[in-house]
Amino acid sequence: MDINSVLLIFPKKFVENTLYLAVSVAKSLNTDLKILILEREEEIKRDKIESILNSENIEYDIFIEKNGLKSKATKFIENYHPDLLIIPHEKIDPMVHIFKHPEAEKFVEKFEDVSIIFAIESSREIKKPIIYIDPNQDSVEYVKRAYNVLKKVCGNVEFIYSFHEEFYEYSLSKTHPDAEARSIINELYEEGLRKSKELIAKAVGKEVTLKVIKGDPKKEVPFFAHQNGYDILSVNIENEDKKSFIENSQITIGLFKG
Repeated sequence: MDINSVLLIFPKKFVENTLYLAVSVAKSLNTDLKILILEREEEIKRDKIESILNSENIEYDIFIEKNGLKSKATKFIENYHPDLLIIPHEKIDPMVHIFKHPEAEKFVEKFEDVSIIFAIESSREIKKPIIYIDPNQDSVEYVKRAYNVLKKVCGNVEFIYSFHEEFYEYSLSKTHPDAEARSIINELYEEGLRKSKELIAKAVGKEVTLKVIKGDPKKEVPFFAHQNGYDILSVNIENEDKKSFIENSQITIGLFKG
């Protein structure tokens, strides 16, 4: 369950903020930091990267792929088997996003057996985390891993559960009278909340803060996290809507495996 190896990848360009964030994470997890650079300007950037790393007093290795391609990064990751990837995440206009996906998002299509932090380029550190709980998809192992990692990095960790009330309203309104539909929806809400609390209790073993909201999780949870000052949102890497969480988020996303 521990994170023993951290790999920072610059798939397109060097992002200084992400380097500092990766250093902070690696130090918190008491591991060294390996860095893979995939860009043409590696000679200039390497000097700057080494200067920062030396000043931070951290053990590190730098690997350079000239004119680096994503296929080379894939091969490197498969050979190295890191426990955690950190990748700078460029946010683009939602309309542009329909036709173009940032380099970081392409990595999620390749790897499901490694945890990934998509670090928003403007973020230099992680202080306030929140973990999304889906009681119908998430495992104790996922919750435990996300909690243990983020607790080491940040200290206090909070959780969030979102009940998609409109989905049930739409479905039940076709087959049940209004009063009966409302009663079933209330029962489903309470059941989801109970299962979320039980899941957290099994994984964490103590009382924690659980935020409860209503709405489509892949939209409402990223919005809530951004509006309330969280700087990393954790989602299960096996969540079927993980790409939507990434696209809709304005903050750093952590995809943790169970």
